[in-house]
Amino acid sequence: MTDSVQAVIFNEEKEILIIKRKGYHDDKFLWRLVKGRKNNNENDEDALKREIEEETGLKKFQILDKIYNYSYITPENKIVNVNTFLVFANKNQKLSKIDQEEQIIDYKWVKFDKAEKMLFFNDEKIALNKAKKFLNHSPLS
Repeated sequence: MTDSVQAVIFNEEKEILIIKRKGYHDDKFLWRLVKGRKNNNENDEDALKREIEEETGLKKFQILDKIYNYSYITPENKIVNVNTFLVFANKNQKLSKIDQEEQIIDYKWVKFDKAEKMLFFNDEKIALNKAKKFLNHSPLS
């Protein structure tokens, strides 16, 4: 089994950061949440910080809470376990792709409803809705 981390990153305007990246098993570019596999001996928080910085260039952000967990099976028949976290980041930070291997071609800050329509994978849409519920019931709102 492989462990991964995923971030629902929101800003002060309650917009969600989504990235457009190449799929792992084809050449299609899809709108996604920030996500990646944990390295050996990495805990969730360290992996999440690394993935956010590699995929977005964001340096200042706050990991708030774990909001969702799911698993899926890859085309190679491997199980991937994904822990999803809610993350706050100021919108005025510069976004840039640091890790060229990630093949990310675009970023967008969008409202929840638009993000839900743009995200490709259902589990990412579920994570987004968990984040929305969390934010609607927290002192941050």
